[in-house]
Amino acid sequence: MSAQLQIDFTTASPINTVSLTGENKETYEALMRGEKLNLYTAREWHGIGTLHSRISDVIKALGWKKEDIKRKHIKINNKTVCEYWIER
Repeated sequence: MSAQLQIDFTTASPINTVSLTGENKETYEALMRGEKLNLYTAREWHGIGTLHSRISDVIKALGWKKEDIKRKHIKINNKTVCEYWIER
């Protein structure tokens, strides 16, 4: 007779945002509030300097996929920039 061990790896615990600090945390919180961020809104409203890097950091820190954060190109002041958001 052999015993079988069954391990359940599922969890209902909240996302660990403790690893996020500074601009990364501000980026995450703005996205979770439903804000759409682009280069200008991130800098003016939140003091976030390099938005693309912050988005990348949030994805890596939380184990998200690139597809979890939506992106489209928009024109502002004759300059094309990326706008990021999360669909809920």
